[in-house]
Formats: sequence, C-alpha cells, structure tokens
Amino acid sequence: MKKNIILLFLLLISFSLYGCINNKPNNNEIQISLSNDYYELSLDEKIELPILINDEAIYYQAEEENVIQIENNIVTAIHEGTAVVNAYNEEKEIIKKYVICVKEDNTYLTITGNSYLLIDQTYQYQASIYPESLNQDITWHSSDTSIVKIDNTGKATPVGEGLATITAYSSLHPEIYNSIIVLVYKNVIFEEGVKNNYEHSDEVLDGSGLTSLFYPLIRQACSFTLGINVYQKAFAKDNMVNTASALIYKRQAIMQNGEIIDDTSNIDMKNLKTYKYYIITNRKIIQSGNKFGVYNRDFQNEIEAMLVEYDDKVDLAVLTFESGAYFSVAKFADSDNIKQGEFCLAIGNHFGANLIDTASLGIISYVKRYLSDDTDGDDVNDWDSEYIQHDAAINEGSNGGPLINLKGEVIGINTMKVSSLKVEDMGFAIPSNLVLDIVSMLEQGIHPQRALLGVTAIEVRTILSDESYMQEYPIPEGINYGIYVDSITSGGVAEKAGVQPKDIILSINGVEIWHTYMLRAELSKFIINSGQKCDIIVCRNGQFITLTVEF
Repeated sequence: MKKNIILLFLLLISFSLYGCINNKPNNNEIQISLSNDYYELSLDEKIELPILINDEAIYYQAEEENVIQIENNIVTAIHEGTAVVNAYNEEKEIIKKYVICVKEDNTYLTITGNSYLLIDQTYQYQASIYPESLNQDITWHSSDTSIVKIDNTGKATPVGEGLATITAYSSLHPEIYNSIIVLVYKNVIFEEGVKNNYEHSDEVLDGSGLTSLFYPLIRQACSFTLGINVYQKAFAKDNMVNTASALIYKRQAIMQNGEIIDDTSNIDMKNLKTYKYYIITNRKIIQSGNKFGVYNRDFQNEIEAMLVEYDDKVDLAVLTFESGAYFSVAKFADSDNIKQGEFCLAIGNHFGANLIDTASLGIISYVKRYLSDDTDGDDVNDWDSEYIQHDAAINEGSNGGPLINLKGEVIGINTMKVSSLKVEDMGFAIPSNLVLDIVSMLEQGIHPQRALLGVTAIEVRTILSDESYMQEYPIPEGINYGIYVDSITSGGVAEKAGVQPKDIILSINGVEIWHTYMLRAELSKFIINSGQKCDIIVCRNGQFITLTVEF
C-alpha cells in the first residue's frame, strides 16, 4: 500500500510539472515519464485500459466521476479535467493507477441570430458545436427572462425593453458554451398634437445602469473591429510603416466545392472550406504599404489581407482576408437619423496592438460638417466631403475604426482629428450612409470616378456682400443663399438636365446649398456613368423649377 501511495505522489508531481491543458505539455515527455499509466483524451473519446496479467477479478473505479465514466475497463471522457483510475483486485487492494487527462482539443460553440430584438416578434437562434463529432444537443438560457425568454429549441420571445444575454450550452458538456448579448426595444410612435408633460420628481437618478449599457456595446463592437498593420518591403524584408483599425462589414462562406454563399447563418458546416471577410479602413493608411496583416484581441497571429480597391477622394479602402475562424460582422445605422448631442463610442487600436480594443466616449458635436482635403498631394485642397464631428478621442492607430451609437450600430468610420494646442477633442467620421455607398463599388474592384455638374458658379452670399457683384449677377429679392450659375459646360450633366446661365441652384439631392463646398460634397456621392439621378431646385426669373440630373 505504501508503495502505491508513493507511486501516486510521484505521478501527481510529474503531472503538476508538465501540466495537462492550460500549460500545453510536450506529449512525448509526459509519456516517457509516466510510461503507459498516462492517457490524454478528447471529449467523448474512449480508451480500453489493459487487463493486468496474473491478477484475479480486476475491476476499475474512477476517483473523479465528473471527468470520465468507466464501464468494465472502457473509459469515456465526459468533461475537461484530470482523473485518476484505480485498478483493484478481488481483495479490494489497489494494484495499479492510471492518470487520465481530458483536454478541450479546440472545441467551441457558435451562435447565429439577431442582436437587436423587437418586442412582440419572435426570433430563432441556431447553435453548432465543433468538432461535429460531438453531440449537438443544445440547452438555451436567458440571463433575464423579464426581457427575453428562450425555449429549448432556440426560439426567443422578447417581452421587455433592455439588455440580456442568451447563452447556448452543450447539453452533455456544459463547459462548452457561447453567448450573445441582445438589445430588446420597441417602436415608439409619436402622434401629431400629443404633448409630453413632465412632472417634478424627487427620485434620485441612479447612473449605475450606464455600466451595464456600455460594456456589452463595447464588447460587441470589439468583436468586429480589427487591427491592421501596413508593411513596405525594403531590402527583401517587410517593414511595418503604419498601423490602423478596420471593421468587418461582410462575411461569405466558401464551400468545399468552390461555391460562395453570402448568407452564412444556415450553411452546411461539414462542407465549409473557409470564411471570406470584407473589411473597411482608411485609404491614407494602406497607401503607404504593399502588404497588410489583420489581427484582433483573440487572434493576434496576423492574417494576411489583400487590397481590393480604394477611393481617391473619400478616405476609404476595402480589403479582404480568409480564415476558418468565425468573426462578427458590423451592423450599420442610418447616419441621416443621428442627432446633435447623442452619445457615441469610438472603438480602435490606439497606437496598434499595444493598446488594442480601446473605447472612448463622446457626443455628436455636429451632424454634418463639410471639410476640404488635398487628395492629390499638391498642397491644394481639391475635394470637399461630408463628416460627422464628434468629441470621442481618436489617436494614432484608431483611425479606420468604427464610431457606434448606443445600439451598437456603426454610424461612421473615424478618419481624422484636429490636433493643436488650441483644439481638444475634435474628431471626424465618414457617415455610414456614404461609407456603404462607396464600399458597394470598392468591393467589386471599381475605382470611383467622381461626377462634375459642368457649371462655373459663384456663391449668392458672396454676391450679396459686394455691390459691384450685384450689378453683374442680379439676385431676386428674398433669395439669400444658393449658387449663381455663370456659364454651362457644353455636353455636361447640368446642360442635359436643363440648367441655364443665370439660374441660381438652391438645393441638390435635398440639401440646401449655401457654399460651393456643399455643392462639391453632394456631388461626391455620385459616380460618372453610374446612371444615378438626383433632383436640383433652381430659381429662374423668380420661379422655382425642379430639374433632374443624371450622372
């Protein structure tokens, strides 16, 4: 007996030195030190323990029955961990000990389904366990059934507003699980003529709820935000020349037969070859290199990404990469609906991987700001584009990352900040609607060629500020904004639409035009020979006329 106790002690000492799961042991070293008394198993794997020679009525018993099951001499792994199996003779004396190590072996569970749920509707969630050889029975759980209920089939029913976590567990292996954070909301309809009355209340407001609000939003945004390193080859070596952030906006499944599937929510995982991801970042970043690597917090080994196309004018580029790993995809909001003063969060990798997944909080400082930019490097501003101005901190490495609202939706792509001793917290993001319009072309390899209206013009405000102008460019009474058309380019889109000299362009694409840069910014949304159309309103001889321009 004493000999057996010493043997067990030595086994446990050896095991603690080499580890089993977390320390990634060298299998050969363990097998040499423990001989045939040590086994490593994956979940659901079975082994047959040897029948000992010259012993009578051998039977086996596990000291840790939650890790393995044993029947006769057949051992089945049921839970990650370590177990000791004792071999007894008929006198119930321990004549042999075995150490069984059950490890995870890259086992994981994925969930697919909506993150935003509307009350009075139902939603179906799906879960899959990898490897597929494991039992696929799933147990579902909601962290707050007053917000969302979910049955054993994955059918979710939202019942109250708020945030909740839906978790899927392996029915046989509860240590295998995954979660998705959901936001439940309801449509609010305001009737005309209804006035809200606010009564005085002595109730003390509790701000602790903000903690539970921001955390899941940031966690979700980080799941689709990547770091991107930019390399330039010099002397046969790849040198990193820049770093930025990027976000995943599209995921495709590439099957074993070469088929590409856009809807990855219900694919045959057995026939999946890999996933293909499309990402957005800033053009100014990627232009400095010719090789790109992406990473995130959970997958810091870089994956090589390939440039698809970039925009010369708006600071956007699209790249792709392939991976067997499952990454989240961003959801986009309608940037036309944002309001000044709304909270926003900027997500990115400040200064690269050293400060990965940094979040900063701010407000929308101004909804639609027009800024000029030098896009051809001649130190002359040649382009005007539309931006969201906000005061969430942006630092080197976080540009190209998402600006999100309090639903976790992307409202813009961070692109620049004003840095000066006289300026603090002035950042700018490309609005999501403009982003989506542009990347729909970039992902096809189309290099956007921006449209021109085909007019020479002067601002009405400039004319009104100088009497000498007013003699040459008469402005009707009551008109205090717009662009006065001086001449028309023959064959241009303005001429084809019916614009004439002395017309005053008051609006284009539904936007009132006070400055020439506003006109250029609206034109930036249209592509030459795209067939896109928009209305312009002109004042002609005191009459307001709507014309349709086709690009």
